[in-house]
Amino acid sequence: MLYDMARKLRLECYLQLGMLKDAEQEVAAIAGKTPVDKITWAFLNGCAERYYTLAKADQSKTAHEDSARNAAAAQVVYAKLVSVAGQEPAYWNQHAPIQMRLAEMYAIDHKLAQAAAIYQEMLAGDPTSADVLYNLAGIYERDGRWEDAFTAWNKLARGLNPGSSSWLEARFRMAQTLIHLGKHKEACEVIAVTRSRCPEQGNEEMERAYLKLQGEFCPHQDMSDAENE
Repeated sequence: MLYDMARKLRLECYLQLGMLKDAEQEVAAIAGKTPVDKITWAFLNGCAERYYTLAKADQSKTAHEDSARNAAAAQVVYAKLVSVAGQEPAYWNQHAPIQMRLAEMYAIDHKLAQAAAIYQEMLAGDPTSADVLYNLAGIYERDGRWEDAFTAWNKLARGLNPGSSSWLEARFRMAQTLIHLGKHKEACEVIAVTRSRCPEQGNEEMERAYLKLQGEFCPHQDMSDAENE
């Protein structure tokens, strides 16, 4: 029991000191027995959750170095938990949530390719997942992959209820990606069609955003054009 406690304290030291290779080895040793028992899972999950919470808190304070360091620590543990949850039936229901957490930590740590790979893998199993599509579209935007971002926002919008806040945001982001691609006419069509379908959105903030974007890039757009689409 003392050895087990010492090993867990050693893992915490490695994570605190940023000794991530050593931390990976320690996590592998702690979760070495198959199947992984509930106590071990709870310990590792709690450890990852703690660094996840720290990374998110630092991100909200724009403490980017601290956020990236804590995100990297969380990645070490979440990566092992993803592997365990994907292989052991007792934890299958945790697989997708843990994958989402790992991808989020990759994104905070500016590892956009790794984050995108996880979301793409998840979409292979559930192509219409709104949460995954939303996050993947955001990753594509950050990476300047505007064609891919447009495709993801478009797919997301098609699966949402027209007029909902989520649908309005997805359509707005579609227009923005088209503007980044230099396709101003297509972007203006998206804006006009969206506003014609929801002339009274009930979302003042989104309405202002649409009007601002329309004023900047579609100064001569006539709503009647959209109604004739």
